[in-house]
Amino acid sequence: MSLFHDHEYNFDASPYLTEPFWDFRNMMRAGEVAEDFTLPTLDGGSVTLSDLRGKPVLIEFGSITWPPCQAEFPLMDAMAKELADEAHFLFVYTREAHPEKGPDYAMGLGLPPTEEEHPFPALKNIEQKFEHARIMRELHETPRTILVDDLEGKIHRGYSGCSNMSWIIDHTGRVHLKANWTVAPDLRNSLDAAIRIRDLKRDKHSEAVQYFTEGTGYNRVMKRART
Repeated sequence: MSLFHDHEYNFDASPYLTEPFWDFRNMMRAGEVAEDFTLPTLDGGSVTLSDLRGKPVLIEFGSITWPPCQAEFPLMDAMAKELADEAHFLFVYTREAHPEKGPDYAMGLGLPPTEEEHPFPALKNIEQKFEHARIMRELHETPRTILVDDLEGKIHRGYSGCSNMSWIIDHTGRVHLKANWTVAPDLRNSLDAAIRIRDLKRDKHSEAVQYFTEGTGYNRVMKRART
């Protein structure tokens, strides 16, 4: 197993890394061509990012043990259903963000009771990773295409390694938006803009001029207990 910021990539308990957030700021700026990848689906196929050009692509990275990811899932799925004809929606399954979560967490998601101390422990093999991703897909009945990164998180790391980031890639394969925290309403606004830009560029009677924006956002989290 390889190290990720001095920790095992598939850690047994979350070390609450902050380094990926700083990596995120400095990689693949808006307007740059997104790093291409090919990843397997849960149904035996594969998806290559560059093959999806022509429509915007919304890529979310996450896992079943990241509570904010699971909380946003219904909103993200609703967006995917509404805009299915306008954009592609991918979910890349990463390492478990909080493998230390217990059975109460799993039941809170709506899963059956279990006696396992850690229903979704740190990943030890790729088959386990696929199984966790399948459970998540069935739990939400998601319309999005679920992709599974390799065990060492090659693509996840290549996009910074943040636990629940999202990227919107425009119809030409360039980064339209990157967010190191998935917040569905923010992504919806940016995706609508990416769709409008595509339509504007296809309009032979107008000219599209590119400009850039940068900003920050805040999301509420519970304070960690001090020991």
